[in-house]
Amino acid sequence: MGGSTMTRTSIWRFVTVSTAAVGLLLPLSTSAAASDADTLIDAPVRPGAHSEPGAAASDDAGSVPPDAEARINLFTTHGDNAHVTRGEVSVHGWWTKQSGPATKAKVTVWLQAHKGSKWKTVKKGVRTVKPGTSKRANARKKCKNTTTKVKFRTKVDVDIIGYPDSPRKLYTKGVKRRCKV
Repeated sequence: MGGSTMTRTSIWRFVTVSTAAVGLLLPLSTSAAASDADTLIDAPVRPGAHSEPGAAASDDAGSVPPDAEARINLFTTHGDNAHVTRGEVSVHGWWTKQSGPATKAKVTVWLQAHKGSKWKTVKKGVRTVKPGTSKRANARKKCKNTTTKVKFRTKVDVDIIGYPDSPRKLYTKGVKRRCKV
């Protein structure tokens, strides 16, 4: 078949999420010419090409030149279960790198409480960290009392700095803790 045609393709990146290590394939859509030489792992993508409309292309940790090409990064998003320590309920989020050039990520973690029939965010924490568990983002809230049981969960978003990634977030299973917030 002669000539080149523009087709809509998806670049897939394997991301393992949650404390239970559940794997997901996340699509990143891009327009590219399809050919036999295309590969999914080494397919270059432009930073910011998959951002939400109107989203800023930079963040506090630095920006990426629009001409820079990025490679797909394999990483794992982690979040722990809510726990009560010294009268505060807290959650943590972090990431580990499997492969790729990324060295830092902005990790956002939300402490959510189940109220009525909905999950409500009671505290949010953000931290720019290198991969691994020594530095983590945390969100903590002082307990009004430690006798009432409340169901909590952790929500985590990892944004690799300088590279596009999926908007998907990790949600841990809800756990009951003696901490009214």
